[in-house]
Amino acid sequence: MEYSSAKEEETIEKIPLQSIEKWQEDLQNISLQEDNKIDDFAEELAEKIKNTVVDFKSVIKKCFINSFFAKAVNN
Repeated sequence: MEYSSAKEEETIEKIPLQSIEKWQEDLQNISLQEDNKIDDFAEELAEKIKNTVVDFKSVIKKCFINSFFAKAVNN
């Protein structure tokens, strides 16, 4: 049986600087798109909450007014 101690050589390819810069630009664009999605989601959620609060205030006012007039009519 023969034992070979020769290591297999691994070839590492040098990546051109232009390719690395392009990859960095692509990654930055992807990151910005994700940030925009998060911002859009947060703004939508804030708008829904705002509308809910406005609607809730409106309902409370109507209930108060109805209750006030009901008492006034009954007296």
